[in-house]
Amino acid sequence: VELCEGLEQIESDAFRGCLSLERLKVPSTVKVIREGAFRHCQLLVEVELCEGLEKIEKEAFYYCKLLEHMKIPSSVKIIGEDAFDECNGLLNVKLCEGLEVIEKGAFGRCKYLRRIKVPSTVKMIDEHAFYECEKLAEVELCEGLEQVGRCAFTGCKSLMRIKVPSSVKVIFPLAFKWCSQLVEVELCEGLERIGCDAFLECKSLKSMKI
Repeated sequence: VELCEGLEQIESDAFRGCLSLERLKVPSTVKVIREGAFRHCQLLVEVELCEGLEKIEKEAFYYCKLLEHMKIPSSVKIIGEDAFDECNGLLNVKLCEGLEVIEKGAFGRCKYLRRIKVPSTVKMIDEHAFYECEKLAEVELCEGLEQVGRCAFTGCKSLMRIKVPSSVKVIFPLAFKWCSQLVEVELCEGLERIGCDAFLECKSLKSMKI
């Protein structure tokens, strides 16, 4: 599929279930990818998103299970609910400064995602944003983040260390539940509240600085 400059929106379910679609470039004039636009494009391997895109809506790339690499341009402000949920083949995601919201379940169950850096412009990681990312071993949270949502990193079994920056005020309940390899946690000055069971079943935890 070739999409040309001048296109402004990709509407809901536009390419849903296009089972043979492999590659796609979204032109710079597109501002919004609507709900479910590429849901269940199971052979989609490569997607190029250009500067100019502002919002990726709910389930836009849900269950695109062969998608391996994703760079979210700096113009994107919102990654919607379950936008990349169950993209099991996703290995690398680059989030750029300018992103403001990572909504509920945005990268949930991306089982082979190995590392993520959350830029300083993101104020809140919403609930279940990275839940059950089983291979997620490196997470960098930057100054500017204020809240880590409920179950945000639940089931990230490969995560060994986490530093929560001083700008974070609240860690919500169950945020790091079942992070079974988590050994070291550093919580910085500025944190006001740790929700119930935030580190439930973190059986390897040896060191926590509060």
